[in-house]
Amino acid sequence: MVLSQEEVRRLLKTPKLLKHRVLIGLLYGCGLRCFEVRNVQLADLDFDRKQLHVRNGKGKKDRYVPLSDILIRGLKTYIEAEQPGTWLFNGKEQVMEGREYLCPKAKKTNEMEHNRGQILVRTAARPKQGSSKTQRPEPHWLRP
Repeated sequence: MVLSQEEVRRLLKTPKLLKHRVLIGLLYGCGLRCFEVRNVQLADLDFDRKQLHVRNGKGKKDRYVPLSDILIRGLKTYIEAEQPGTWLFNGKEQVMEGREYLCPKAKKTNEMEHNRGQILVRTAARPKQGSSKTQRPEPHWLRP
């Protein structure tokens, strides 16, 4: 499935939270997979070289992807506002059985829920009422 420019624009503007806009921007702008976005650490961002270091991508391989100026501006705004720790996208912290978790399924501290990217894309890319599109949007549609 290929999205039109208008669909991509609507997808990027629909989320109200800056965190969600930046997350979808990374999925689309850098062609990242959901699990790769989840694992981005602040140390992986290199604004001087305009690139992102993706660690342990598909096939457990590392790679570098370019960052656009618009995405860099959004990332800097997000980092300044949210002040994340190690991970770029922190989940909701919960204390369960004396341990600190972000969600019941996340075992590492500050790890975002594993399906948050999928939920965001599906919510943001819902077809308008009366649209002929019946397929449920998926994050891999954003990859080139």
